[in-house]
Amino acid sequence: MSEALIRQAVFGEKSTLARFKVGRGTRVGLHSHPNEEFLVVTAGALKFDFTDREILVRAGELLLIPMNTPHSVQALEDSEFLDFFTPARED
Repeated sequence: MSEALIRQAVFGEKSTLARFKVGRGTRVGLHSHPNEEFLVVTAGALKFDFTDREILVRAGELLLIPMNTPHSVQALEDSEFLDFFTPARED
């Protein structure tokens, strides 16, 4: 992580809950993972890019990213969000 991306995570046996703080302009490149990802933005706005569409998620909104779905994300503002992954992340 860097100053522009801060993560706190709790790793359970079958799931992972993580809290992120990201600075405006922070990008996470195209990736996928074998986990369902449930995300709620608590502050700010994030833009998710998928192969076939772009989704903007603002404070108070939720997003589900299915397993093995390639996606990237960019923080359009200083943002905070919670991510719930199942099965548990291994990183």
